[in-house]
Amino acid sequence: MNELTHTTMHELFGLTDMTMMVHLSRMARAERVLAADGADSYLPNLERSADRSPSCRGARTSSGCPSRPSEPHALLVTELGPDLFSRVVLDGYGHQDVFIGADAARDTFRPCSSTSST
Repeated sequence: MNELTHTTMHELFGLTDMTMMVHLSRMARAERVLAADGADSYLPNLERSADRSPSCRGARTSSGCPSRPSEPHALLVTELGPDLFSRVVLDGYGHQDVFIGADAARDTFRPCSSTSST
């Protein structure tokens, strides 16, 4: 991330409360994806994810399940088929770096808009 982006991050998100952190903590404790109210709304409805969008993530990502970062992709491929999902892992990138990193335009958006997968 370049210095200007780093120093203006607070302008990108505005004011917020802790609702998101409560939601993420609930999922971490349950070790699965849940709706904000704790309902199991996502996994029973995986077909809603069948949009042929590539999954782009940084190799250094620690959000979600850091020890098993490929599991969400593997689950979608297993349940909905390999033709619907491609995955691009970008070395040297972390979670938000994929979108706002200094070289994201070159390293993320070009490879992730192609049909390549890993």
